[in-house]
Amino acid sequence: MLSDRLTLAQRKRFDVSSEKYADGYTQLNLFNEADPNVPEPDLEDVHPGSYRRKNRSGKKEEDLSSFGTTEVIEYKLTGADRYCPECNTKYKVVTKETVKRLKFVPARFEVIEEVTFVYSCPKCGLMKEELLRSNYLHGDESRTQVIDELDQKGSTQNWMWVYLTDGYSGSPQMVLFQYERTRAGYHPVEFLGDSFHGSFTCDEYQA
Repeated sequence: MLSDRLTLAQRKRFDVSSEKYADGYTQLNLFNEADPNVPEPDLEDVHPGSYRRKNRSGKKEEDLSSFGTTEVIEYKLTGADRYCPECNTKYKVVTKETVKRLKFVPARFEVIEEVTFVYSCPKCGLMKEELLRSNYLHGDESRTQVIDELDQKGSTQNWMWVYLTDGYSGSPQMVLFQYERTRAGYHPVEFLGDSFHGSFTCDEYQA
């Protein structure tokens, strides 16, 4: 009958069940229902990866001023190491190099201050002469600023030239510093002069 066919058409359109009818029609699945036989995905498979903050570049030294220093470690010469091997004169402390690092202790942070004593012999003024007799030397320059330097602004970049020996130099290991206003290549030439006849290693900037 026409009314039976109309009822069947309405059921096929709106009913979500899959029951069969006497006349052989089967209800269509109009909604994309989840298949109960398909396992649910693991939560780890659908979670996004963790976010990592990028490290900031250009920060050379960490500011530890907000932490109090809880320990100071000093590195000093002791015993016979306190005397110059060349003239047996007792070394004199000329400066101290201090480095601070952050130490993590469970449940709190501590700042450890390390102080390295730098020595030189007050009697032996022949370190440069000894350096110039070496077979092999290293040299490099590093930026520095000098406050109240004559004839220049306080923001002007100056340079500290460093000359040092190593195990292949054939001389005592030492480091000499020479302050210059530029990084020009003629500075090591003037520093070494005609007395140095060994090999000298440096970078190629204005060499």
